[in-house]
Amino acid sequence: MFGVASVSDDAPDKSSGAIKEEAGSAGEISSDDVESVIYRKIEEIRAAQLNSSFSESRTLGCVYPLWPPCPSYRCHPKGLVNTRNTCYLLTCLQTLFGLPPFVAILHHISVAVHSLFAEVGSLRDVWVESHAEMVPLIRLLTLHLDERTPYKPNEVRTGEPILPNDYGYLPTGKPLSLDPKFFTVLNFEVGCEQDAADCMSRIVTQVHEEMATLLRKFRKPEDEDFADDNTDSDGNEGWTTVTSKGKKIREARHVECLEDAFQFLSKGEVISDFKDPKTGLCVVMNRRVFIDRLPPILLIQLKRFFYNPNKGGIQKVLKQIPIYRRLQISDSIVSKERAFSKAQGAYKLKAVIFHIGYNAERGHYTTATVTQSNEVLYYDDLNVFRLGQNEAVWADMFTSHRPFDTRSACCRPLPRISSTAVGADAASERPPNIGEQPRTPYLLVYVSCFQQQSQRQ
Repeated sequence: MFGVASVSDDAPDKSSGAIKEEAGSAGEISSDDVESVIYRKIEEIRAAQLNSSFSESRTLGCVYPLWPPCPSYRCHPKGLVNTRNTCYLLTCLQTLFGLPPFVAILHHISVAVHSLFAEVGSLRDVWVESHAEMVPLIRLLTLHLDERTPYKPNEVRTGEPILPNDYGYLPTGKPLSLDPKFFTVLNFEVGCEQDAADCMSRIVTQVHEEMATLLRKFRKPEDEDFADDNTDSDGNEGWTTVTSKGKKIREARHVECLEDAFQFLSKGEVISDFKDPKTGLCVVMNRRVFIDRLPPILLIQLKRFFYNPNKGGIQKVLKQIPIYRRLQISDSIVSKERAFSKAQGAYKLKAVIFHIGYNAERGHYTTATVTQSNEVLYYDDLNVFRLGQNEAVWADMFTSHRPFDTRSACCRPLPRISSTAVGADAASERPPNIGEQPRTPYLLVYVSCFQQQSQRQ
């Protein structure tokens, strides 16, 4: 998902200093000055990727094998205030800020902007909206990082942040309130319930688009053309298969784990009602889904919600799927157009976003992240909990669907429920308290073990 690279250190680089001097001689710092500094930092990261010794014939050929250096204090957990049903955004931010590569990129952008403004304190008063016309979300994320963990120019120790030794509730200081501009930039209406997977997609997509926009704006004509990795070469926008009665969803009742799900999705399928866009005629064709390439960070959305016309609403699938520490992507479901090794298909769980509730309405989102030492940090709005790494804790947290009791910092028994979707007719049997309803894994984040092995070499 993210292309990352190493940056030498936290000291202001010569290019940033040159821009700062030029901006100072011309008067006030402009939006172009700030965006140019961010561009240079992104270009530095991309250049490190392209100069990597990794073979480009490999599936991970364009992925730099080392995470960017990130000071440990930047990864310290922080509680967030849930104001008017904003848990969908809080969990996405907690998940992203639990990923050291993501934090590292923002950290190095923060270092560059601090240098430009000659500011060692908060950037909020000096980096105003008018200085981020093309990078509004990158600005908000960088400011959020500085508010979670204020910038320390002389702190360079990497690794995990230092946390209290005790398990259970984790004091993280005064919880933060989100900048309302997050909702404006992401086109969300404040106070309305939203889908966390959609929110995550918007954040990742917009960060990518803002970085790509900077590269197009500042890249010199003589430099190599910038190619968007997400753009199809043939310009095809895809196609949809429908029938007059509506196409049924493929049955997946035999899927018992994530590996089964990937194998199921890659099964061959005969499409008998595909409409040729050129002739307008229906033709018979075979379709099979392959994974084109394996990213260093893999996001997996479990299909938990679907529209049921018989019950007149969106229903939730409560089927339990075991979430293991490791995920192996089989070479049988990866495109044969790329070289692939078994080691490249090995992933390690890094985070899970949970949906709490029996249906899509009146639900709640929480998230859990896995540290480098395999401990679990559980985030529920302003509360953060540190849990152990034994198998019992892991099973309760990621597989059981059991509600998490914030008072005892452990999972409580879950009332017996059907393994299929729960409809509106079962409302009378549901516990009224959201804290007593199933906590279901919804969005999974895995990181490549292949990349971690390269980092240790």
